[in-house]
Amino acid sequence: RKTGSLWGSAIVSRTITWPGNKARWVALLVSSVLSSTIGWGLYRIVRASPSHPPINTDYTLTFVDAHHRPLTEKPGQLQLQLDPLLLYRNRPRQNTRSFTIDEHGFRGGIQTSLPKVFVLGASAVFGQDLDSDQQTLSAQLGKLDPTYEFINAGVVGYLSGQELAIMVHQADRFRPVGYILMSGWNEIFDQYHFSRRPADRLGYNNAFFDLENRLASLASANLGSTPTPSSPPTLPSPADSLRQIIDQYLLNVDRMADFARARGAFFLWVIQPELSMKKKRTVDEDRALDTFNHAYGYVDRGFPEAYQELVHQSIRHAEQKEIPYIDPMADRRLGDASETLFRDPVHLSSEGNEILAQVLHQALPQIDHGEKGTETKK
Repeated sequence: RKTGSLWGSAIVSRTITWPGNKARWVALLVSSVLSSTIGWGLYRIVRASPSHPPINTDYTLTFVDAHHRPLTEKPGQLQLQLDPLLLYRNRPRQNTRSFTIDEHGFRGGIQTSLPKVFVLGASAVFGQDLDSDQQTLSAQLGKLDPTYEFINAGVVGYLSGQELAIMVHQADRFRPVGYILMSGWNEIFDQYHFSRRPADRLGYNNAFFDLENRLASLASANLGSTPTPSSPPTLPSPADSLRQIIDQYLLNVDRMADFARARGAFFLWVIQPELSMKKKRTVDEDRALDTFNHAYGYVDRGFPEAYQELVHQSIRHAEQKEIPYIDPMADRRLGDASETLFRDPVHLSSEGNEILAQVLHQALPQIDHGEKGTETKK
């Protein structure tokens, strides 16, 4: 799979002073090689679906700093801004044919004085590849329930640690009356299916490690030597890795539910829909699974089974901890639907978001505003 380089060697080589032509060529070579590595790491954040060509070009990715200066050579329409607390977030004030992002970094923006409900998650919440803001889950919820303003706080590639961070450091300032969390898929794909990590490095996107390695390599080149690295950590077995990932995910969800309760807001945990769980897949949906399997070994390497383990443990945990939750795939409108609702294994179409919003809308009146858990299965 060719992704191209997102990080520009020219940017890197201009930021370091090198004593001599040889060193400059070394710096250029190092930064060029590293740009390819980082480009692949940052491409993984978007994970644009290969099953629905052509990909909406409004969602091509680039990185910028807080002053909107480009940090990548390859331009993109969807700009992510480095952030000291979140690793990265949506750059504020963006406007394309397909999406708008307001001054706070939220897709679709904050537009009314109604009580706020923040919808937290990654690209499925953000609305990857959708044609307009009105097709996202938060917008569909707003059409069904005019008593709240549902704010899209999704950011592509986010994991639960970043979702917790944006909840505490960004959403809380608006004193929301509620939070809806839809996540889980990235926890398995990014940390288990794609590459395993030690237990103390879980909960945030793999791009962090690419950035870390890049900085270490450039520092070594600047010093003119390569320090001996410490012994790499022993990676857990697949079974231990899956257990640690799920444990950390459940801990982060606990923290989010506790934070919402402490702030007097309700919290609804949505078990993220996934295509392999759909009982009546269409030809297009089967083709999407086949494409992901060809690209990522999605089925052959057992992603659906690993994700279903996270789902089962999440449901059991929610019931034990009395955290309000809903499993949308248990609702026949999604799980038994005969029409195409998924664009790929994790991203719903506009029609899929519309049905999901109907399922969640029926669950909202049953929530006791953070006091006691409610299971809402259909």
